[in-house]
Amino acid sequence: MKKLVEFSVQNRVLVNLLTILVVGAGTVTYLNMPREMFPDFSRQAIQITTEYQGASPEEVEKLITAKIEEEVAQVDDVDELLSVSQEGRSEILVKFQPDTDMNRALSD
Repeated sequence: MKKLVEFSVQNRVLVNLLTILVVGAGTVTYLNMPREMFPDFSRQAIQITTEYQGASPEEVEKLITAKIEEEVAQVDDVDELLSVSQEGRSEILVKFQPDTDMNRALSD
């Protein structure tokens, strides 16, 4: 480290030119970097949550979760279907294949 400091003090012009070169290259790179105003964050999953206050997990599974799963299974491009039935609550996660039109899948 001591030798680097000595070299920098003895060669001030070279160090200043290198600093200007690095800052200039960084500025040019930043200005030419591609940027998107609204990047695409595509969802490939939809979560369905339903509540049935006071119902046991078995009732929620039988009356809500199973019926929703049957209907969702008919939608095109469904890759995976995960569900959890709790006391008074049902959560279903529907994962779709990567090339799925999510607007159409959501409306279906």
